[in-house]
Amino acid sequence: MASKNCPETPRQKMINMMYIVLTAMLALNVAAEVLDAFKIVNVSLLETFKVVDMKNAQVYARFEQAMAENETRVKEWKEKADYVKLHTDNIIAFISTIKEELVTKSGYKTVGPNVPLNQKDFYLATLGGDTLILSRPDDLNVPSEFLITQKKATELKEEIKKFRSELISLIDESDTELIETINSALDTSDPPINYREGGESKSWETERFLDNPLAASLTILSKMQIDVKNSEANLINYLFSQIDAGSFLFNKLGAQVIPNSNIILQGDEYIADVFLAAEDTTQQPEILINNKQVPVRDGKATYRVTTSEPGIFSWSGLIKYKTPGGVIKSYPFRQEYQVTQPSVTMSATRMNVFYRGLDNPFDVGAGGIPHENLEVTMTNGRVLQRGDA
Repeated sequence: MASKNCPETPRQKMINMMYIVLTAMLALNVAAEVLDAFKIVNVSLLETFKVVDMKNAQVYARFEQAMAENETRVKEWKEKADYVKLHTDNIIAFISTIKEELVTKSGYKTVGPNVPLNQKDFYLATLGGDTLILSRPDDLNVPSEFLITQKKATELKEEIKKFRSELISLIDESDTELIETINSALDTSDPPINYREGGESKSWETERFLDNPLAASLTILSKMQIDVKNSEANLINYLFSQIDAGSFLFNKLGAQVIPNSNIILQGDEYIADVFLAAEDTTQQPEILINNKQVPVRDGKATYRVTTSEPGIFSWSGLIKYKTPGGVIKSYPFRQEYQVTQPSVTMSATRMNVFYRGLDNPFDVGAGGIPHENLEVTMTNGRVLQRGDA
């Protein structure tokens, strides 16, 4: 499972828990201590973002290396990974733009690149490389006005829904665990109505941004960027695992020679296919011939039939084999063979008549039957086999 390739670290779990607690505290107080706590969580989220981004870059580098080694097998999955990266970068930039607009509307002070930051300040690094210190981290008006009244949060929700659909479209329907992980991380559904608190209906937007101070809104947006980045990680790890998901693993190799026939008429060509055969000794294929399962030994089945009349006959079957991904693949086959009646040729090698009391050399042959397997008799005479005739 791709989702298992990128599990939450203890640090991420702790940050998520702090985020939940602080969000709940907002309903009670907007004290300076709460704002400071949001600042700490936001910084931790930004650090986590860098770590996940670095790990994702390593996966993309593995795609590049695999592409250089086997373009045919890797190309499809690398193109999908590039698709994920493009849309991830777009939505990350979109959220960053919302952050900058919030800070710009509320008020800020720009800090130079070489100026040390005060630990008490809540700051934002812009896409352009500037560092902005919030003038009013406790601002309650700008976030609600910009995100709720001007519906920027609704626009964000639609972008997340679109991003989520794009990711899920790349996942096989059977991988329900990964699909559930993506749906949960990028959930945009409205919260259920809490009848114990008056039954007020809230939307996804109002639950996250209505009447929240600027510091909280920025932290929530940072958390969304982490969710997007983790979803990207899950997807690209999943896609990388698919490169070899349909490939077969073999632990035994051997030379095989398949001739067109072991008996060749004089003057005809002897033709044989020579190739390297691979076998997985840890599992046997299932082989069906004429809709009946046949015994398999060392990866092979033997087809035997007694011929009783001349003519052209066909036989067919199916080989079933399990891939490393657990998928059963079927490989049909069909063959024909021709049964002919033995034909005998006779020719005198020295004379056209037989003479009594003398040796009369005569060649006898039957197509496809070795001379040593022929039994020749005659009336009014005796047959002696000599040499290879």
